[in-house]
Amino acid sequence: MGYDTRIVKAQSRESGRKSIGRETTFAKDIFNHEILENKIWKLCEQVHQDAKRLGKSGYTVTLKLKTNSFQTLTRSHTLRSPTLLANIMFDIACQNLDKIGKNSSYRLIGISLSNLADSQNADPLDFLEPQKITNQKIENAMDKIRDQFGIKSVFKGRSLKHEKAKNLKSPKK
Repeated sequence: MGYDTRIVKAQSRESGRKSIGRETTFAKDIFNHEILENKIWKLCEQVHQDAKRLGKSGYTVTLKLKTNSFQTLTRSHTLRSPTLLANIMFDIACQNLDKIGKNSSYRLIGISLSNLADSQNADPLDFLEPQKITNQKIENAMDKIRDQFGIKSVFKGRSLKHEKAKNLKSPKK
């Protein structure tokens, strides 16, 4: 073995980051799209919080699914401007879920942001899209409340758990 006197410079994990994502594996296969959308929303909120903490936003939103036969499916959509809004990620992920189809059970679901940019460039105001401005104001207000009172202090109604989950497994053939 040799000896090297050069100094090793380690890069921080954040500087080389290519994406920000979250995923979850279910204990049972999930067939019900309402339950899947509920999980997607929670993951989008987590990715939003992570991106905000890192000062990042992303141009590309990716939905990842793993079927009960362990086939991995991904669908991505690239935006014209970067986002870190959970609502935008959620809308894109649900559109991608609809494109994949509703005839399968899923064991894993994930959301990620890639093609990262600084969060200062995220979600430019677009007066042609008033709903986007409203969503941005809502998420900013929720962030301020969460910063002051904790992550569980405020949430949207879609974050509530469904009391009765139907069709957890694929329908019998």
